[in-house]
Amino acid sequence: MKPEGDIALLLEYWGNVVSSRTSEEVDKWSDEIIKLHQKNQWVIGYTGPTPSLIVVSNDIHNVPDGIIDADEFRNFGHAKPAQFFIKE
Repeated sequence: MKPEGDIALLLEYWGNVVSSRTSEEVDKWSDEIIKLHQKNQWVIGYTGPTPSLIVVSNDIHNVPDGIIDADEFRNFGHAKPAQFFIKE
């Protein structure tokens, strides 16, 4: 299917971003893309966080079990990494 309407505009504007020669052009087309997102509020839903492998050295402590790598949590920030510590 060929995209129509605002989706077609979104793809056109993105093409303009990647072919821009100045930062002003990038800003202009990026702003247009943002306007389209504000107008449409496109969302791709899913049923839950996707499992991902998280490897932690045995020397790093206070890392909670069950860390979820999800955009809503902005990755590992909810695991309070400021409280991790290294014990040799």
